[in-house]
Amino acid sequence: MEIQILDSFGRVPPDKHDCGALYDLVAPAVDAARPAGEWNRMVVDCWGPIVRVTLNGTVIVHANLSQWTTAGQNPDGSRNKFARAYATMRQQGRIGFQDHGGRVWYRNIRLRPLPPYRPPVGG
Repeated sequence: MEIQILDSFGRVPPDKHDCGALYDLVAPAVDAARPAGEWNRMVVDCWGPIVRVTLNGTVIVHANLSQWTTAGQNPDGSRNKFARAYATMRQQGRIGFQDHGGRVWYRNIRLRPLPPYRPPVGG
């Protein structure tokens, strides 16, 4: 799984390749990215198949990966690049930081176990 890190400030509406996207699967609900040169704060919470991305205090992605049951296809019928259905992929693993040769900075990275998942009210 990849959470996109990208200077996509001002892209409205954001797509599934913009900052905070669950790459090629889920677009951020809103563009919560700050302009280049300013720090962004991202929190990624994972409870088994449930993934929530919060960017600068705004929840921008809330997805249940168990809904991705068809290889190469998102639940809404749009295509993705993955040869396996995301529902069949491992839900544990390593954390990595990727770049494509551009400048990117990280600070204050913290990992912690989460309490049991509790769905949001109404959903």
